[in-house]
Amino acid sequence: MTEENFTSKKLNWLRCVMHDRMVPPWAFEIAYCIISHLNARNGRAFVSDETLADLSGISGRTVRRARRLLRTAGWLRWKRTSTANVYEPLFGKISGMMDHIQVQREERQERRERRKHRPKVAEHEPGDRTKLAEQ
Repeated sequence: MTEENFTSKKLNWLRCVMHDRMVPPWAFEIAYCIISHLNARNGRAFVSDETLADLSGISGRTVRRARRLLRTAGWLRWKRTSTANVYEPLFGKISGMMDHIQVQREERQERRERRKHRPKVAEHEPGDRTKLAEQ
């Protein structure tokens, strides 16, 4: 995998984790720290809870909660070693989540377009309430 594809894959994973309603901001921060340690050759991150806590400023207990939450949400799996955890991000949900993100983007665009075509109250004369009522 080229460096560009690897980086793109990591960024897409992060974007999807960020949009997942099951993942609160503090768990996303841990996901970010983990993915930043990801090795391009083997697709795994070798990082300790202590390092994650130091990087994020989050307590070790919350790091462990975030890890469990990310596993439950289907974004991550890990294996404990004697000194650290070996993390493996799961990329299987990316396609579905990217579709969901696109649908949300299109819905926002439609709402913007509808707002553009609504008459503004300030465009009417102060005594012109009958026209406003008709619209």
